[in-house]
Amino acid sequence: MHSTNRRRFLELAGLIAAGSIAGCARIGGSDDSMDGDTTTRMNDGMGSEGETMDDGTVTDETMGDGTTSDDGVMDDDTTTTDGMMDDATTSEGEAMDQGTTTAASMTDLGLSTEGLPELETGTYEGWAIFPDRKVSTETFSPGEGITLSVDRDLEAAQKFVVTIEPPDDSNPEPSGIVALAGAFDGNEASLSFPVSFEDATGSYILATPTDGGNSHETAGVWFLDPSGPVASLDLPELPAGWVYEGWAVTQGTPISTGRFEQPSGADGHSDYGGMGNGPPFPGEDLLRNAPMGVDFPADLADGNSKVVVSVEPDLGGTDPTGPKPFAIKPLVGSVPKGATGHTSYDLMPATGTTPTGTVTRQ
Repeated sequence: MHSTNRRRFLELAGLIAAGSIAGCARIGGSDDSMDGDTTTRMNDGMGSEGETMDDGTVTDETMGDGTTSDDGVMDDDTTTTDGMMDDATTSEGEAMDQGTTTAASMTDLGLSTEGLPELETGTYEGWAIFPDRKVSTETFSPGEGITLSVDRDLEAAQKFVVTIEPPDDSNPEPSGIVALAGAFDGNEASLSFPVSFEDATGSYILATPTDGGNSHETAGVWFLDPSGPVASLDLPELPAGWVYEGWAVTQGTPISTGRFEQPSGADGHSDYGGMGNGPPFPGEDLLRNAPMGVDFPADLADGNSKVVVSVEPDLGGTDPTGPKPFAIKPLVGSVPKGATGHTSYDLMPATGTTPTGTVTRQ
């Protein structure tokens, strides 16, 4: 019996050695137990098909080097066709960590805007704002029934923003000139300009200080209180990319009196004034260099003229709206017929001039 057992032991030892050379060999036959408690699951960690080995090496299903079969997960976090990779690359239709997906993951947004004017240059562009990035939803023309697309699941989107972008824009990031913005509440976001003008107040006077005399006093408009003189405008600070602009609307034509950021300090605009210096406040005399179709010196007290303060986009020193006021007009006033110089006249909030919008996740 001892000789027979020794022979069986040596035969099995030979099989084990051969299996080690071949790598992952299948050992054992029937359900019999082997001497020395060696079974089909071996103490050296090598197991039968589909079993886990003590050294972490497995057969067909999971390999110790991280390589798997068709449907397995790899230790190096690289997966097969249907798995998710840590490098954020996925199969067709799955969301990638870097926000890029295949065409199957495109999500639509419905957008409607009201009071957002067409631009003379540049474009409007929508942006879905996620915690980690801003994703473009394409450029568009304002109006109703606009459909935009984004290549990312919108469930995590926190806000939606509309910016003004320069023509032939090659920068993938938003310009920062925000025309509309709003946070998602469920699947919808109500959009508005990022600053409220509900508390804006102001006044103006008619005067022509740059001509050195008291002639043509109704041909200029200045945003000051003559009792000081002090600034006569109370306006909120604007976000980056926006400035205020004064306008005199005379003979049916809006004429800029200059752009400014603060209600105190000269606006630097003197295209139409006389040879003298104006006061350190926004305003302009309309005395010379009249635009085509307009007669100077203007008479703003003719009963048909207006004074306007607008909010304008500033695209690197360029006005994408062209030579006319933008839609947002915090303050407007009709000049009384027969108005006199150096007298304060009130400006009123122009309600309904601020654009709005609605965006819906579809």
